Amino acid sequence: MIALCCTIFYRRWGKLYWIIAAAVAYSRIYLGAHWPSDVFATVFLATGETLLILALCELIWQKIVSRRLPEIVARHPRLVGRVSKLPPRISQVENLRHE
Repeated sequence: MIALCCTIFYRRWGKLYWIIAAAVAYSRIYLGAHWPSDVFATVFLATGETLLILALCELIWQKIVSRRLPEIVARHPRLVGRVSKLPPRISQVENLRHE
């Protein structure tokens, strides 16, 4: 699912991709090309498949690429960035206390 990958890798523009994906899904239902259940099932199946593929790519990056290209892995230790933008040692609660 392109919208999910773009949301994971380009967080700032993620909402735009989901709007476009929702518009395409609605158009498929509106034009009678698919039943609503087809569209909803496809969203869940594609999301699961996308997350599995990204997990597999991350595993390959950690296990195989780190051995063959250590200088690149040193600059980019993970394919998918951290969820939180806070440094790993500072929790969100501590960050709120400092503000």
